Amino acid sequence: MKRILVLICLCMILSLCCFAADFDGYVVKLKENTASFFADSSSFSDEASLFSEMDDEQFAEFLVDEISGVDGVSESRGVLKVTDEETLDELISLGVIEYFEENIYYDLFGYDVEANAGYANMWHIPAINADFAWDAGIYGNGVYVGVIDSGVYKHADLSSNLIDGRDYSGESGVSCNDDTVENGHGSAVAGVIASVCNTTGSVGVAFKSKVVPLRVINSSGRVSLSDATDAIYDAVDYYGCKVINLSFGSTSESKILYSAIKDAIGKGVIVVAASGNIDTSGNVPRYPAYHPEVISVANAERNGSSYSIKASSISNEMVDIAAPGTRIYTTMNNDSSYAYYSGTSFAAPVVSAAAALAKSVNPDITQSEFESLIKATANSTYRTTSGQTIEQWGAGLLDIEMMLKAMLNDEDVFVSDIHTVKDESYFCVTNMTSAPISKCFVRISEEDAEGKVNSKLIKLSLASSESREISLAQEGFTKNAKVESISHLPGDVNDDGFIDILDASVILRLTAGYEIAGIVKEYLDVNGDGYVDILDASHILRYCAGYDVEFH
Repeated sequence: MKRILVLICLCMILSLCCFAADFDGYVVKLKENTASFFADSSSFSDEASLFSEMDDEQFAEFLVDEISGVDGVSESRGVLKVTDEETLDELISLGVIEYFEENIYYDLFGYDVEANAGYANMWHIPAINADFAWDAGIYGNGVYVGVIDSGVYKHADLSSNLIDGRDYSGESGVSCNDDTVENGHGSAVAGVIASVCNTTGSVGVAFKSKVVPLRVINSSGRVSLSDATDAIYDAVDYYGCKVINLSFGSTSESKILYSAIKDAIGKGVIVVAASGNIDTSGNVPRYPAYHPEVISVANAERNGSSYSIKASSISNEMVDIAAPGTRIYTTMNNDSSYAYYSGTSFAAPVVSAAAALAKSVNPDITQSEFESLIKATANSTYRTTSGQTIEQWGAGLLDIEMMLKAMLNDEDVFVSDIHTVKDESYFCVTNMTSAPISKCFVRISEEDAEGKVNSKLIKLSLASSESREISLAQEGFTKNAKVESISHLPGDVNDDGFIDILDASVILRLTAGYEIAGIVKEYLDVNGDGYVDILDASHILRYCAGYDVEFH
């Protein structure tokens, strides 16, 4: 039945012509409800029932299966690749195409590589205050970052943070973990994001995030529009990436790629792109970074104790922020080597890693919220001292410490998730303010095998921005415990940091009619019955005597 239908409906399409060896066809977007159009068309009424049972994805798959000049890109989105002009003309004449574009190619943004080891020279880490996040126990845990690039080699410092991805190049003998093209570009990008934290080599800004390598670079070192589009859709719909890094671009704008990016952003994904490097095309905007919704990242370099934008970094009104991108020490495409890489390609993943940190703190943060956040908290000092323009810098230099403090501005104290390293579990308590905190309280609780909840309150004093690491084992708990910060110690009526007979005395004196200054009224009803009376004092005294008492 299907073969007969093809002969009736599309016989002219099946006769394909040769095309030039360097031509790579077109990318087309099918109209919506195309199958219904065919089902309703009087020309095909005899076979309408077959089409009427198809949805748009099935119709796209039908075209791919039956027409040798049509390849799939993302059939579920109605995006296909057409390999020759004759096939394109026939599809246009049949009225199934909404719009089409030449299958253009994107370039990786050029880079210099110096293979010279040196962890101490990872200047970009203190430049963006990434260590503040680490001290606070924020590592980007479990956030999937799609690296749409040249693949990522299973380097010793990356393998534990790699998710099996996909190769879109269509070349035999390669995989998403084959990064021999372009001298390890994708492996270097991935290392900036998620190289593990250990005693050797480099460390990623979000070193507990997960990288999904989506290999779109072919053996000529080019990225086709069709492969990049397919990879973006898959990153979101198949792999569940929450951040996408794009370290490539073109002077040509693509409506099809832009549509894929907007779809990702609409689903809560943060999309970051390198602004581009000046080459023979000059300071011409590069896409996709030039799209307004995409976070465009410029390349900052270190000049002694100051920073400036690299002269080769493209500048325009769409540059959003700057991040370190010159001599970035990161992983190469073999097991034991590291190198210094330079270019906007390596500034972009610094911001992608910051997005992973933000997503680990607030999974619901959107692209526009994250963009506004990093712009509002960027360090604009160097834009002023360098004498360079806002078109070069954007909002300024990324500052992860200020970003996280702004995210957690409702909390004076941040308590991290529980982390386990070599069977030792711990959590971090961080003062998110610029002033000392004389006392804060952290409650650790855990249910035992009999269902009884064991609980412990820890009192801490923290200097400005100080983080304190607390071992659960040393406090008598396991990694299954729960931790939370509380602003006030329940039962501490006089707010001196202790629950003792003085608190009971305060209540007794108040109920006897004495006026006592400095008492917070909401602390007085310690048993939660709606009254302040002798029962509250009794509650405290029982607690001091060792009874199991629950405070309101």
